[in-house]
Amino acid sequence: MLQQAIDFQTECDALYELLKSLSDEDFERETLFKGWTINTVLQHLHYFNYAAHISLDDEDAILKLLGDLRTAAEAGVDMMAHTDKELDGIKGRALLALWHDYYTNMVPDYEGVDPKKRLKWAGPDMSVLSSITARLMETWSHAQAVYDLLGVVRQDGDHIKNVVVIGNNTFGWTFVNRGE
Repeated sequence: MLQQAIDFQTECDALYELLKSLSDEDFERETLFKGWTINTVLQHLHYFNYAAHISLDDEDAILKLLGDLRTAAEAGVDMMAHTDKELDGIKGRALLALWHDYYTNMVPDYEGVDPKKRLKWAGPDMSVLSSITARLMETWSHAQAVYDLLGVVRQDGDHIKNVVVIGNNTFGWTFVNRGE
């Protein structure tokens, strides 16, 4: 099993523990991140967990998902509105259960996968290792808005080391991506 997949599950589990006692109404509370609600954060995490997961072994499916996302954006549809539509508007505790069940079931699929295998993605292709590390980074970073909203001081551990690694490895891409 890739350590990064284990670390991803550790970070997801910590967020799940934070959220599992909340009511459906609590999931509508706005964070300080772009006015996203907890529902928005979870929909975003779940949608892109699904995207990363299918990229492991279904190139046609990931290309279709990314194409649909691009088409929606070109039509002026906000990414979060597209995600909400794709997830049939699931929210609250039902969304939490869906997200939790999905990430716990996807992690074992990283066992025995070549970490250098290239996967299709919205930007350049990335390795399996970078893909699961990106899921960890997304979970860690978006979860911070939820911790802040709920007034909880997060207890980080060594499992976030790879967030630093991916930040360092992709720093140069930030400038390429912006045409600088």
